[in-house]
Amino acid sequence: MVTRNTLAALAVLFAGSIAPAIAQSGASKTQAFEVNGIHVIMCPAYNQIVSVVVGLEGGFASKETTNPALADFTADIVTSSGTSKFSQDMIRRITSETSTNLTGNGDYRGVTFNLTTTRPNFDRVWDVFASMINGPQYDDQEFKNQMQRRVVDIKRRWANPEAYASIISDSLVKLGNPVLGRIIQQSDVEAVTIAAMRDYMKHISERSRMLVVVVGNVSADEVKAKLGQFASLPMGAYRRPPLPPVPTAPAPKEELVDRPSPTTYVISSFAGPRATEQDYWPLQVGLSHLRNVLFEELRTKRNLTYAPSAQLSSTLGQSRGSVSVSSTLPDSCIPIMYNELRKMKQGNFDESDLNDSKQVFITAYYMRQMTNDGTANAIYAAERNAGDWHLAYSFDAINAVNKAAVKAAFAKYAKNLQVGIVGKKSGVTEPKYIFTE
Repeated sequence: MVTRNTLAALAVLFAGSIAPAIAQSGASKTQAFEVNGIHVIMCPAYNQIVSVVVGLEGGFASKETTNPALADFTADIVTSSGTSKFSQDMIRRITSETSTNLTGNGDYRGVTFNLTTTRPNFDRVWDVFASMINGPQYDDQEFKNQMQRRVVDIKRRWANPEAYASIISDSLVKLGNPVLGRIIQQSDVEAVTIAAMRDYMKHISERSRMLVVVVGNVSADEVKAKLGQFASLPMGAYRRPPLPPVPTAPAPKEELVDRPSPTTYVISSFAGPRATEQDYWPLQVGLSHLRNVLFEELRTKRNLTYAPSAQLSSTLGQSRGSVSVSSTLPDSCIPIMYNELRKMKQGNFDESDLNDSKQVFITAYYMRQMTNDGTANAIYAAERNAGDWHLAYSFDAINAVNKAAVKAAFAKYAKNLQVGIVGKKSGVTEPKYIFTE
């Protein structure tokens, strides 16, 4: 049987030998340059896969639209419709024949298009990919189908108690932030039109807004030649506006939604550091360690819950820490969960256990980047959300995390928890859920 100690030992082996080699190789071989104003980052990968990410900046965060639903809706329609050069059926046939994955998504900062294909088919598929940006079409039936699905999804999020608790907690943390504090509503989705999509894509299709990441066995000259297909786009003079930070909440708060469910869902959150700050990795590693502790204390020892959790998530480079639990006995779970959180703030934890958790974290971190697609997205996210693609190779920073840094990060950020609770009100003693210190 594979035990936790066995996994930790394997993780130590990986993090101590293989991960540093991956980090050093990737960072040293990655290069950044500009092609006619387009920012490009390339990382070689000597296999038969090519992954490309193309981002276009502009949208809700830069106050170029008041509708936070527009970017993601637009990206979906652009990648599921035809283009000026390729019909919808042609694109489906080409992607099927070439085993190509082609997707689009959007957020408050802009739109992102992803392409992963085999090296022999890269030239053929690139033409399709580029035409989606140069000549996007907007299929009316696809728009109607997407509209219906998105409205249903928004209605359904309130039906899922875990998602509901997460939304409450996240909203309380980001309350007052003009960008991240804005939740997409049904009215936002229903306000999107094809005309608005067309105007939005035309507005952001400028070379100064474009970030391109390529991971694969492709030369810089090939990439430069292919980016020539975007030469007809206007240069523009886009400058990204700063994203307002999310400060620590001035006081703890909890909101309870009474639901006749046997299980109560609790998510307690706090604003964390930005991805560029020195406390980011200590808090990441520390919360990963806390997750292991909560599993041991709440599930293994006491059988109070199936899956307690602790994590640091990030939105556009702004992090949010959280501890969560789902249980039929939430009042019994919360004191234990908060006590373990308090121990992290006080430094009352074993450094050797922390180091074991750190090795497991490093292993998972680099396992996610062992595919071309994973590497491309890591580089893209680091450059786009933190302003430095080098942060995609953060082995040294993660490996340097120690007990003192973790304690300091928890002491600074894990306070005044914002708590979302969805479950039976009769099973919740609300004062127990307040965590100030």
